[in-house]
Amino acid sequence: MVERLLMIAIYALSSLIVVLLIWVILRELFNRLKKSESEFQSQLIRDLLKRWLNDSAIERKKTLEKLREMDSPAYLEPIFFEVFYLLSKEERNDLKILFELLGMQERMRKILKESPKVSEREEAVLKMGRVGTIEDLPFLLDVFRDREEHPRVKQCCIEAIYELSEPLLKDSRAGANLGLLAQLLEVPNVELREHLASILASLPVPVEDMIPHLLRLESDAAKEGVLSVMEIWGRPELAPILRDYTDDLNPVVRRKAVSLLGKTKDDMSLMIFFRHLDDPDVSVRMQSIEALSHIKKNVVGQQLIKKVDDPDISIQAKIFWTLMLQNYDDAFPLLIKKLAAKTFRNEFFVQLSHEKRQYLDNFFQFLGIDHRIFFRRFGWGEFDRLCDAFMATAKESQDPELRRRAMQALSLWQLLPGEREQAERLLREISKNDPDEKCREFATNLTKNMAKNVTEETPEKSEKAS
Repeated sequence: MVERLLMIAIYALSSLIVVLLIWVILRELFNRLKKSESEFQSQLIRDLLKRWLNDSAIERKKTLEKLREMDSPAYLEPIFFEVFYLLSKEERNDLKILFELLGMQERMRKILKESPKVSEREEAVLKMGRVGTIEDLPFLLDVFRDREEHPRVKQCCIEAIYELSEPLLKDSRAGANLGLLAQLLEVPNVELREHLASILASLPVPVEDMIPHLLRLESDAAKEGVLSVMEIWGRPELAPILRDYTDDLNPVVRRKAVSLLGKTKDDMSLMIFFRHLDDPDVSVRMQSIEALSHIKKNVVGQQLIKKVDDPDISIQAKIFWTLMLQNYDDAFPLLIKKLAAKTFRNEFFVQLSHEKRQYLDNFFQFLGIDHRIFFRRFGWGEFDRLCDAFMATAKESQDPELRRRAMQALSLWQLLPGEREQAERLLREISKNDPDEKCREFATNLTKNMAKNVTEETPEKSEKAS
């Protein structure tokens, strides 16, 4: 009985194994058949896509119908892009028409609106950038402006918009799409913005017709783009519009607006430049000083000299440089005293290296140094030897006015004990031997003043010591 049951079990197990083997074989055959059918269908779609490129208008309609019958847009899409990437640029532009006709454009838009997966939305945006049309630009702009959209998707929008807008920037449709071009300035892509600014500024459209489109833009990137357009135009009559941008919350916009106003040399903007000397952003303050440096008015010097103790040392250096260029003599004693500090001196001479060489003579003249003597005796970069430079100029310069200036600088400089003795000896020598009477008299008075100052300091020091 047991043997009989064992045989039955063995037969049953063998039958099961045979059934399983047959099922595996049939499944494999079915999968291969299905794969073969899928490959055949995929190849058929590839052939239809390529044929469509060479078909006549009537034949294209038939090919399009066949493609639509093959499967859904979701199935056609990967095969479409596989073929698309293998084509030449001209063939790609021709095939792009099918992107919309086969429903793939609508599918991409649906994914962007409904898909909860960020990666899917990213991929959809990038595909639209590669295969979409100019008509997709407003849609992508809306996605980019969506405050709830993921930053990664927005970054993809920037890339896609740049790709789609390239043809628009190159053909005759630019003028007809003025409003759309202006909106594209909102995309924070520097290369695109500068290209757009160049195109907009060169369009044969009256400025007064273009201004309303530009003034509607409110994002920081767009405002920078608008100012770039105005910079290319270079029209002084736009100064009132530029003034409005100087109060923007974005310091980059304020700085650029102040810079452009400075180039217009508009006297009506003087108070704006003065106000921005107290701007919280260093770069805006710096640009305001630059704008004021081109306005030769006494009131400019009066306002700038009030700001020489700005908390930023680079601003201090820029202010003194501007006052020097305007030959504002009241700044001279303050500058000499400031130059005694090494930190300020280094920053001030860095400013000198940034400026044009044509101002070199003005700089040394204002400072009280004969630049020929300086470069011959000390050389460029030896600005820690200013005291020696003042002495050399006072003694050797052929310009009597420059000699007096150097002596005045010496009297203001914070002299060390050894330097003071050397300066006093030099002044006594000049008071006796200088060929210019005014120089001799000037040296005599300075010698007396220095001696008087030493006398006043001595009791003070004795009193402190006791």
